[in-house]
Amino acid sequence: MIAIYCRTSRSRAENETKTIDQQIKAGIDWAKSQNQNYTLYTDEGKSGYKLDDDNEPFQKRPEMMRMINDIKAGKIESVWVWEHSRLSRQSYVSAVIDREFEKHKIVLYENGKKYDYNSSTDSLTRTILSAVSKYERELIVARTTRGLHNAINLGNRSYAKFFGYKQIKQRDAHNHYQYEPVKSELDMIKTAYDMYLSGESLHQVTATLYQLKIIDIAEMKKLSTKWARILGHEEYTGYTLNMEGLKIEQDFNNRVIDNLRILLDVNKYWIPSKVYTVELITIEQWIDVKIKLRKNKGIKSKYRSVETLATGILKCHQCGSSYFYHDVRDHRTKKAYPYYTHLTGNIRRICKQSPKTISLY
Repeated sequence: MIAIYCRTSRSRAENETKTIDQQIKAGIDWAKSQNQNYTLYTDEGKSGYKLDDDNEPFQKRPEMMRMINDIKAGKIESVWVWEHSRLSRQSYVSAVIDREFEKHKIVLYENGKKYDYNSSTDSLTRTILSAVSKYERELIVARTTRGLHNAINLGNRSYAKFFGYKQIKQRDAHNHYQYEPVKSELDMIKTAYDMYLSGESLHQVTATLYQLKIIDIAEMKKLSTKWARILGHEEYTGYTLNMEGLKIEQDFNNRVIDNLRILLDVNKYWIPSKVYTVELITIEQWIDVKIKLRKNKGIKSKYRSVETLATGILKCHQCGSSYFYHDVRDHRTKKAYPYYTHLTGNIRRICKQSPKTISLY
């Protein structure tokens, strides 16, 4: 029995050497021409570069794993692939596959060419092919990266899903996807920006947007994280950062630099977006939002002070929520003092109880 193994790295492989259907047809035609019974194994949209785990190397390539198991069970005597890269694009992965093939005396056919694992010449050829496959992958990655960077610098940066816009079927003259605004979602984003810039917290913004009456802490954190991500998108300015600007933003997010106002140089770092054209906020306001988002995120210490040991123990008699420890700075004396209160600003606002300060001194 011959195994016909076919793989593409994408579900719709327009740029692959051979699509999955073409590989299948070529493999079946070859098997029939050799009067061979065959079993088909197809991994569509699966990478041929990475191993998932040393113990289960093909966990994310289920058909490859099924083929290897059938080989171990003695059901398969030979394997056909369109080319070496369909098996692997990484030398180490190729070595794992070759070890199994050699161990079980599998005959390999790459588009009709037979490889004998007992032949030193064939072994050398396959080693070279493995290196070539890896080199080809690196070229593909480099070309894709250059294409992505070029699209960004031209203002064509887009996402598969982007809150405030929906993808339409019609494409532009360059075959790019087009998007149209969703007014209800853009109105929510505009409201969120206005509230956040006026001093409201993310929790307060979220509670207002979703008209939350009863607070679930886990859900609130999830929604607040979502809206932090949305508000951080520069595309809502109607502009998009070029590659140089994105590098500065990344360094700011990673706390490599502290000054984001360098991005106020619009001509140097910004391009009008050709995809997301609605301006909900100015570039200067967006920078203020990014600074506030990073400040509010803060840096968590791995150490916990003694005062925080009672956090979460005390309960509010009105809503049943726990009190948590905070450090608050008095704007008059400039001194920090500790107190306990509800976990989020939304609970404090929705709950009728005014949390009492509990001095630790």
